[in-house]
Amino acid sequence: MIQPISNWVISTAFAQASVWHADGVDVEIAVNLPPVLWQTALVQQLSTELETHGLDAAKVLIEVTESAAMTDPDRTQRVMAELHDRGLRLAIDDFGTGYSSLSRLKQMPVTTLKIDRSFVSDLPHDVDAASIVRTIIQLAHNLGIDPLAEGIETLAQRRFLVEHDCRLGQGFHFSKPVPAEQIPGLYHRLAARRAA
Repeated sequence: MIQPISNWVISTAFAQASVWHADGVDVEIAVNLPPVLWQTALVQQLSTELETHGLDAAKVLIEVTESAAMTDPDRTQRVMAELHDRGLRLAIDDFGTGYSSLSRLKQMPVTTLKIDRSFVSDLPHDVDAASIVRTIIQLAHNLGIDPLAEGIETLAQRRFLVEHDCRLGQGFHFSKPVPAEQIPGLYHRLAARRAA
């Protein structure tokens, strides 16, 4: 069922993004795709959905887990290159939990490296976790990739990450999941607060 479910997720996410953009919500969407979809057909499917819903490819982040990216790295790299050529942004998800080849990583047209929550959850008190996170952030910056921390739940975690130049993050510290129809109101309140 993973193929039809994934097709539904892609179509639904792109349709929802189109609705948000029509409401003046200028956000990017991220879609995590399983290894079975990393085929040439994925490129055409995503291109069709972008065109159908009138979305800017630069506002779409396609995620693949570190483990999936390394399962068949040659195929994944080819598909990533095609997606990148079409303007889509690409992320390696759950970085630090799988078996990565750094030589492969530097060849992939990745824009975002997502630091796995298992490291973030122990910040800032766990010395080993802090060292690993600092290293991943530095690695990402050295490769010209944006580091993004997953699972931020506390102000102390956020402060540690910002102090070490990780400016992107996600987690309950910012917001718990909310229904799609509440996103425009939340977005506009945050935008007004930033402008004030």
